[in-house]
Amino acid sequence: MKVIKGKGLGRKLGFPTINFKMNGEKGVFLVKVNLDEKEYFGAMHRDKIAEIFIFNYKGNAYGKEVKVEVLEKIRDSWKFDTLEGLKRQIGLDVEMARERVDLM
Repeated sequence: MKVIKGKGLGRKLGFPTINFKMNGEKGVFLVKVNLDEKEYFGAMHRDKIAEIFIFNYKGNAYGKEVKVEVLEKIRDSWKFDTLEGLKRQIGLDVEMARERVDLM
């Protein structure tokens, strides 16, 4: 899949993401990402567009090809009334995903 530009909201909230079109169940997932010939773990939110916050990745992935493996679902997708509520939940989702990686 090819990384595309998103709206930049994740970056504004402190969780920069790679974005791409990917069909499948909506929700938040623990994923494994192959990017630049390396494997990373991350937390993905999938709705109309898939957005992945990749743990320990600092590069620029725009336009690059990625391979994504969904490992497990963390939760269903929810709507938030405020950006603060969304930011808090993203932090919790990332923490939970990192804990699950540690258990692997």
